[in-house]
Amino acid sequence: MMKRNRFLSLWAAAAVLLAACSPAEQPITPDPSQEPDPVPGELRPILSASDVTLEATGGTYSIPYTLQNPIDGEKVTATTMADWIYGLTVKEGEVSFDVDHNFREEVQATVTLSYKNALAVNVTVTQPRFDFPEFDLSVKDVGYNTATAVITPKSHKTNYFFEILSVSATNKKIGLDTHKPGEMGYGEALYQDDLDFLKRTAEANNLSLHMTLHHLGGMYKMTENGDPTEMPYSTLSPGVDYFLIVYGMDHDGNRTSAINFLQFSTKSVVMSDQTLSGSMSKITQNGGQLNITSSDQHGTFYWTYVDESDYQSYDLKTIADNMMKNLSYDWSQNYAGQMTYGEYLGYVLDKGSANYSLTELLMGTTYHILAWGVNMEGYITTEIFEIATFTTLVPEVKDDCTFDIQVLKTESMDIQVRVTPSNPQTRYYVAFIDDARYSKFNDYQMVNKIIDMENGRMTPPTTWANTPELFTGTQDIWGRKDLQWRFDPEKTYRVYAFGIDAEGTLSTGIARLDATTGSPEASAMTITANLVESTWHTVKFHITPDNNEEFFMPFLATREVIDSYRYKDGSLMEDAIMAQIMDIYEDEANQYVYQGPIDYETTWLPDTEYTLLVFGYAGTNTTPMYDFTFRSPAIPFDKASCDLSYTYELFLAKDLKALNAEMWSRYEDDDCVMKINIQTTGDPAHWYWGIWPPKENFATSGGIAHLMSLIVQPELSGNNLVDKRLGFLRPWWYGCDQGPADFVTEDGEQLPYRPWSITAYAEDADGNFGSLHYDLFIPIPKPKAEVTGKYEVGVSEAYDFWSAPASADYIIATAPRLQ
Repeated sequence: MMKRNRFLSLWAAAAVLLAACSPAEQPITPDPSQEPDPVPGELRPILSASDVTLEATGGTYSIPYTLQNPIDGEKVTATTMADWIYGLTVKEGEVSFDVDHNFREEVQATVTLSYKNALAVNVTVTQPRFDFPEFDLSVKDVGYNTATAVITPKSHKTNYFFEILSVSATNKKIGLDTHKPGEMGYGEALYQDDLDFLKRTAEANNLSLHMTLHHLGGMYKMTENGDPTEMPYSTLSPGVDYFLIVYGMDHDGNRTSAINFLQFSTKSVVMSDQTLSGSMSKITQNGGQLNITSSDQHGTFYWTYVDESDYQSYDLKTIADNMMKNLSYDWSQNYAGQMTYGEYLGYVLDKGSANYSLTELLMGTTYHILAWGVNMEGYITTEIFEIATFTTLVPEVKDDCTFDIQVLKTESMDIQVRVTPSNPQTRYYVAFIDDARYSKFNDYQMVNKIIDMENGRMTPPTTWANTPELFTGTQDIWGRKDLQWRFDPEKTYRVYAFGIDAEGTLSTGIARLDATTGSPEASAMTITANLVESTWHTVKFHITPDNNEEFFMPFLATREVIDSYRYKDGSLMEDAIMAQIMDIYEDEANQYVYQGPIDYETTWLPDTEYTLLVFGYAGTNTTPMYDFTFRSPAIPFDKASCDLSYTYELFLAKDLKALNAEMWSRYEDDDCVMKINIQTTGDPAHWYWGIWPPKENFATSGGIAHLMSLIVQPELSGNNLVDKRLGFLRPWWYGCDQGPADFVTEDGEQLPYRPWSITAYAEDADGNFGSLHYDLFIPIPKPKAEVTGKYEVGVSEAYDFWSAPASADYIIATAPRLQ
């Protein structure tokens, strides 16, 4: 304590002493320009620069500097400790660097400029906070799984992204330990997660990020007038805390504002004390009688049954939740336009007591009956009750015939067995079942499925009494060669034999033997292929192996693709090709193999070189891959003397409704109705037309060739095989949703909106075509006189064109909606 006091006293004395000095006696800061020269006869270098203030937006900026008395061979250097300044580059007279948008509060950093023998200069760099727009947020109409977000931007030209996420999911993403609410960096991880989602969506749909945002009307809004957005949500969960999240985002996905949060909660489900009980009676092979009783005569409930396998695989809540999702899906797909979900539930839910006859169950199978309370909004209000467990009966053995099954031979792709019945008169069925795929089913269940399969395939006059699928007496049977069951190498298969009577009922016991296919073996088989006939989009090859017993697989791909799988010496990377083929065919590769000479027909793109690969197959290629190169014909446009022309008009459906409400009643008011008149010359054998997205949408699958392949299918587009097609064209006005789009034509012309296309051509009796007619158009919901943009087409004044005679040469167009 004494030392501390003494130190303070000395410091006070020093302060008095300094205060008493005269001005002439005060310390003088040295002037570096007056320092002695470092080298006699030379002046010291002097480096100078001023502080700089940047814009809040990202970009490249610079610090100007001056250098006096430079030294030959020496250079200015620049350093900084700030991580938000990067790419420092020293040029003559300036230091350039890059910064990003400043999403934080105002930031400052020091950039130090250095030069030999000169005093270093510390430059303060300041970047203010970006002037972000703000939003007014509210949520209304909150229900169990519904809410409507209301978003009002305070800036009139603010594009923004919005979503609803649970509070728990949001907190996991935004990293509360890094930024606090209100800070500009708060939610950066959330934004990056959203951006990753948008980029994945763009890639999956082969669109730019710009166009992806343009299509996301439920997550992205473009506004030029500041109008509020009201977005209803219907897939929320009851009793959950949510955030409405909104932030500015430009067309390139850059965040342009702080993240705005509004927390709310959905309604919670009120649980009930309702209990449910039940019993089964009159149990048969395929069903029984179910009785259910509720403790609450007014409480609604739902029930279902699951077999033993599913019962053991899933908990009861998961089963019930999935069933409720199935109900919602059934309503949305089949009844949403006819009734509300609540009205639909009124038909499918039960009250009080219920009795049902269960049918079409699997024989010899244990089932569990589950039931639970459900309110009229579709939410479970009780525990899940297991009200009954029962096992369906197995058929009575009417025929005491037994079967002896012996494996005679196994190959990599087939199994041969000998089946010997104890009664040579008994008619029986033989099946080969993949054990791995159907391991959950017992023998009775599997036989039940096999019988159901054959019932579905059997058409009169074929019945179980005369079907050739049944055998009698001792038979040597190949699973694939004789019965077309498919096999893979080194797999175990269940071989079944059982009797079936004339009514299609199991009449004997079930015999079963497990057998495993062999390993693939290298083969010396050679294969040749010749082109038999081809058009611009179809081709037929004749493929001939020199061994009719072994399996082979053909595979057609463009020469460009196959050549990318060649080594420098021209040989094929067979393992890599095989891996790609197996990935394409997934678990169904054994469906694409053949034996013996075949005519192989498939499709291809016009005027393109193709490579046909053919090779022995048994789970992989067992021979070398034989490759054959062919070129597809070009589309024979301008080869025929016939041709066609067309004119068209667009109408607003509401204008047509005003003339005939009954005829146009099924159209929405803002539907675009397109009337097309087609005239032909030269007596074409066929003529085709179609309305589709532009050919650019199908660049990777053939462009015009893809559109033509759609057009020749009458069920997809209008042509002369159909007299008139009443429908409507709903291309979304302006070609898409309103707002700019980055659609670029094949010629490199950028259009303000995504257009639609008309493709039409005539065909003569020899299969040659007249001219290709292909036009882009952008439907605009304005009178024709007010529309002037290229490709843009306005609406005509409505008139009664449908009262013309039956021979009228117009068609009301139909087209798919863009997705």
